[in-house]
Parts: sequence; C-alpha cells; structure tokens
Amino acid sequence: MKNKTVTASLSWSYFILFFGFLFASCSLTKEPEYKSYNSFEVKNFNSKTVDVSANLLFYNPNSVGVKLSSNKLLLYVSGKYVGTADLLPFEAKAKSEFQIPLTATFATSKLTDTGVLSSALKYLGGKPVPIQIKGDLIFDVKGIKFTKAIDIQKDLTLD
Repeated sequence: MKNKTVTASLSWSYFILFFGFLFASCSLTKEPEYKSYNSFEVKNFNSKTVDVSANLLFYNPNSVGVKLSSNKLLLYVSGKYVGTADLLPFEAKAKSEFQIPLTATFATSKLTDTGVLSSALKYLGGKPVPIQIKGDLIFDVKGIKFTKAIDIQKDLTLD
C-alpha cells in the first residue's frame, strides 16, 4: 500500500514539474517584433516583367532563434492584385535585429490584365505609382507559431 502512495506521489510530482516547465517555456516565448521596412523599390521594369524588392526589419526578443516558416505576401499595383512576393527560408539569432529580403516579379502583361495600364504609363512618365505588399508571415519560435500581418505601401517612381 505504501508503494502505491509513493508511486502516485512521484507521478503527481513529475506531472506538475512537466507542466511547470511547459508553462514557463510558453510564457517566455514572444513573437518577433516588426520594426519597419527599407529599400522598397522597383529593381527592373521592362516589356516582359517588373521586379520589386524590399527588406522587412524585425527584432527577435527571445533567448532562442526564430525561423520564418511560411509566408503569404501578395503584391498590388494601384490596388489591383498582380502577384506574390517571395521570401527565402530564414533563421534569425536570439535577441537580435534582422532583416528579411523579399522579391516579387510579375509579368508586365498583368498591368493590362488588371486594368492598371494607366499606372504603368504614369510610372514610365516619372509619376509615382502606389505599390503595396500585404499578407502574413508565419514565424516559428521553439515550435510555437506566430503570425505577423504585413502591409507596406509606397509610391514608387522610376529614378
């Protein structure tokens, strides 16, 4: 009888210890902080494609690294969807600032398909055109997923 009590007591202690560590690890994990963006620009504009790039700046407040596990970023020109932005898999060190480079390439024909030809003509004429990147980035910190909404917009001109 005494053996059962000791075994039950040990099992209960392990149970509390396990969930205590689990709770502590969850409460110490924070989502990466979005700071800003830079280098948002049109890299190439020709008769076939348009290439857009930007850097997204973040801070990882955790004592462990963070991974970019997936993204769903969409590209809009003058409010019309023209394509997706691509990000390479990425890992950031603990307690560090980091930047994630993104690129987006879409066919110039999408400008006419979506009715934003006037935007393309404005761009070629040196007038600013609103370009927006919008969507979600999903980060993984010790198996815990965090979704960060991204919405950046800039009026770009051909310099």
